[in-house]
Amino acid sequence: MSTTAKTLAEADSLVSSNPKRAETLYKEILADTTKFPDAQQQAFRLRDQEAALVNLGQLYRDQK
Repeated sequence: MSTTAKTLAEADSLVSSNPKRAETLYKEILADTTKFPDAQQQAFRLRDQEAALVNLGQLYRDQK
């Protein structure tokens, strides 16, 4: 499991108990601009960023 995936899982687990920390973690994932020489690693990071963006939107929706 990549670092980004671990951070995403941590943020997902904090949504109900600590939404501010979850928001911070989602934003950290989105801010990551690391370039990977391996296309598969790059694709996994982009997938995790997409999930973070969707989850952040849901968090904002639920928190109004």
